[in-house]
Amino acid sequence: MPFAETRATGSRRIINGVLPVIVTLSEAVQCGDVLGVTGGTWVRSAHTTGEQPLLVASVDAPSGDIIKAFPLCIVEVTTTAANKSTVGEIVALSDTGNYQAAGTGLPDIGFTASIGGDNLTAVMVIFPMATQMDTART
Repeated sequence: MPFAETRATGSRRIINGVLPVIVTLSEAVQCGDVLGVTGGTWVRSAHTTGEQPLLVASVDAPSGDIIKAFPLCIVEVTTTAANKSTVGEIVALSDTGNYQAAGTGLPDIGFTASIGGDNLTAVMVIFPMATQMDTART
């Protein structure tokens, strides 16, 4: 079975992030959620909602909070034995906002860098704007 994150509150951890940006949320988020902009406000991004993936939330926070977010970070996630990732696997953003294996129509946002000794945690390099970097503008 391909990689699919099994996320619960607190199951993601930001190990490191670069170029922090301060944003005001228009929607509640969990640590590691990918953020996009809609109507000039920051919300959770998912491939079906149309918000371009841009940043990663650094903390759990309710709507209206001001948080730090990263355009590039290292995130640890929890998986199950049936849904574990493999080193080098491309990570995409699902329609629910979870991380999963790359698939048709899904934005690729990073890759798996390492797997924990328990085989149930994965450390991923997440760069939400990666999917936009190869788009030719005319």
